[in-house]
Amino acid sequence: RIAETVDVGRVNSIKVDKISFFPKPIEREISCSINGIGVNIVANRLDELSMIGFLEEIDRHVGQDHLFKKSIILVKGWMFSEHERLRQVSGSVRNLVDH
Repeated sequence: RIAETVDVGRVNSIKVDKISFFPKPIEREISCSINGIGVNIVANRLDELSMIGFLEEIDRHVGQDHLFKKSIILVKGWMFSEHERLRQVSGSVRNLVDH
């Protein structure tokens, strides 16, 4: 359930809007849009904190100006791009079959 939605406007040329708060029994979640990109922030997620610590440790071990983190970001971006492309192709094929 959305408890509250607020538009906050522009701060330092970054547009933050569509802020929503989701109170849950153990964790808290905030959903917002930053420059048109959907962002979810979740507090009290111990599994995710463990994963971040693990990735930080690997990144320190690899070194090379945060090569590991940059690679993860690159792969994640590529996967998102491919997912969008495949979704569009799938929709086009579905439209051909329906007609």
